[in-house]
Amino acid sequence: MLRSEDLGTMAYGGAPRPVRWLLRGTGPGSARSVIEPPSMLAVDPPVHSRYRRLVTRAFTARAVRALRERTEEIAGSLLDDVDRGAATGPVDLVATYAAQLPVIVICEIMGAPTSMSPQFLQWGDAAATSLDPGLDRRAFRHAQRGIDAQTTVNLLATGITLLDRHPDQRVLLAGRPQLWPNAVDEMLRFDSPVQRTARRASRDTEVLGERFRKGEIVVVLLGAANRDPEVFDEPARFDVTRANAGRHLAFSSGIHHCLGAALARVEGEVALRALFTRFPGLAVVGEPHRRPTSNLRGYDVVRADLAGSPVR
Repeated sequence: MLRSEDLGTMAYGGAPRPVRWLLRGTGPGSARSVIEPPSMLAVDPPVHSRYRRLVTRAFTARAVRALRERTEEIAGSLLDDVDRGAATGPVDLVATYAAQLPVIVICEIMGAPTSMSPQFLQWGDAAATSLDPGLDRRAFRHAQRGIDAQTTVNLLATGITLLDRHPDQRVLLAGRPQLWPNAVDEMLRFDSPVQRTARRASRDTEVLGERFRKGEIVVVLLGAANRDPEVFDEPARFDVTRANAGRHLAFSSGIHHCLGAALARVEGEVALRALFTRFPGLAVVGEPHRRPTSNLRGYDVVRADLAGSPVR
């Protein structure tokens, strides 16, 4: 579905009229931009190809490798601050760490001062809400205040929670740190930061026996695909050693495959490895709070005691 040349972006040529009405009734104009042109999420070739070429050099394999060392430095600095804050009790690892690291990296990629981090988060707030047009007005307002569009933030918060709930997997990673890259892919597979996307048929077509008429919209459930038992053995089991964890569709596929996928993987690996190495006894306190959105899945609050007993 994601790779078919006969299925374009849902919003190409403008989002469906009911969706536009809904967004205009629930949020600011800026929240419409992510699903309408000229957003790269909302256009197909040849326009999409031109836009993508403008930014792709910032996310090449070479560029991402160069960012790893800097990401490690940022993680270390943030954890110093987290450590100082932990002296007074449990800390919220989303506010102090997971939400900070990706936005600082993005600021540096764009040549913006890190003092602009709050502004980047605010822009993310406005954009992310348009990916969940089914929210009622009250939930929308809450999301506007508490959500951001960087899927890496959700990856980090989810990863912390998963490893807290699966101490056997933490033991594996402590003894075999070479598993961290695969562990990040398993986190992305097991609890995908983006649960669904959509496509619009650009012509009458058929995909795997299913027929679609021109103009029909198809919702693709990425989270369900990542639990497909025909692809993943025991898909409901979280396993950092899973051999084919990287086959997930958390970053979509085809021409709209996430441009920042390689960077997100590096940030996830570096940030989580640094956190659990620095605080081997980390223990989540209480129940992490889920974001109020259904498409962007993650936590907006994860409180943790960093001085707990080491995992054995």
